[in-house]
Amino acid sequence: MRAKLPCLQIHPQGRPMHRKNFQYLTLFFLGQLLATIPALADSVDDYVRVQMSARHIPGLVLVVQKNGQIIKKQAYGFANVELSTSASMGNVFPLASVTKIFTATAVYLLVQERKLSLDDGITRLLPGLPGSWDSITVLNCLSHTSGIPDIFPGSPAAAPANWITASTQKEALKKVTGAPLLHEPGDTSTYNQTEFLLLKMIVERISGQPLEEFLSKRLFAPLGMNSAQYGDSLVVVQNRVALYMDFVPQADRFHVERQPNGDGLPSPDSKLWNDFNLLYPIYQHGGVGLNMSAMDLAAFDAALGARRVLDRQNLQLMWEPFRLNNGRNGEFAGGWDTDVVNGHRVVFHIGAGMVEYAHLIDADLTVIPLTNKQGFNSYEFTIGVMGFFASEVLKRKN
Repeated sequence: MRAKLPCLQIHPQGRPMHRKNFQYLTLFFLGQLLATIPALADSVDDYVRVQMSARHIPGLVLVVQKNGQIIKKQAYGFANVELSTSASMGNVFPLASVTKIFTATAVYLLVQERKLSLDDGITRLLPGLPGSWDSITVLNCLSHTSGIPDIFPGSPAAAPANWITASTQKEALKKVTGAPLLHEPGDTSTYNQTEFLLLKMIVERISGQPLEEFLSKRLFAPLGMNSAQYGDSLVVVQNRVALYMDFVPQADRFHVERQPNGDGLPSPDSKLWNDFNLLYPIYQHGGVGLNMSAMDLAAFDAALGARRVLDRQNLQLMWEPFRLNNGRNGEFAGGWDTDVVNGHRVVFHIGAGMVEYAHLIDADLTVIPLTNKQGFNSYEFTIGVMGFFASEVLKRKN
């Protein structure tokens, strides 16, 4: 942040100040300001490197943005361990589930243009869905409160055995529509991939364009987000980092050892493993599949904050926590996770446990850490970085 220097050459006691004394005072303030910048940068860098070492993260790119302006950007470690290629600001990362923010933005653009309402029923927008889904709205899908069963057609290493899988959109919809709702719409928040498949279909039906094309024309091209590209690990994406994990492979080398709760079991010796298993079909691009650099994600964030994407009303709607049937706030807003940290609202999304996009609303502060280690839970790390620039999120000690 920039210090505001005196604009009037007035002595503290009210008398005109000598020009030379004013110059000395100006230089003093500048010196104090410049002295704090590297100290803060060094502290953040030290924190990042300690966390990378403790969590065995090969490479990380960090961007911190205040009021739409970048105040910190740095690349750490390796984009590719085998080739000893250093991480750089030009690196492209799979965003995984952070993709949902862009699908949600597409929905709110259509809402802003009065082509869609958040209260519209999905069965009216997508004829052929089960009658038991009649009370499910667009907002239910955005906030993961629909009760629709999950469908995750990922790789064997990524998908628990009891998740629905399908190779085509038609097959996926057939399977998921044949299953009962998990709960009444609006009763609770249940993270879900199926809802963003439906949102993708809704955007495409109303706009008359594939979701990828709609976002390219409405967001990526106008904002100069040249790195934005859809594609899983089987697609060649320029400048994309190599991916790693520290989960234990099973003997067949295709699956990951799992704990009873389904989470991956970390390697007991902290061994780093190659991981090229971020795989999903094209029809899942509503929820996953977008690749992007941290700088392009920051460009989107700046445009969002400057109301160049959504107007104030629709941005507030997108960030507003969903009110559950019991009157309490749900876990999600309109396509974003939402949380309250020490009394301050944060909206964010994590992708594949390795990348994050988080925004502290009242401070207009954004933290974007992108890593190439699958299974790294970035939320605690992100709040830690946020605390260097917004001390209000730090928990006060009694």
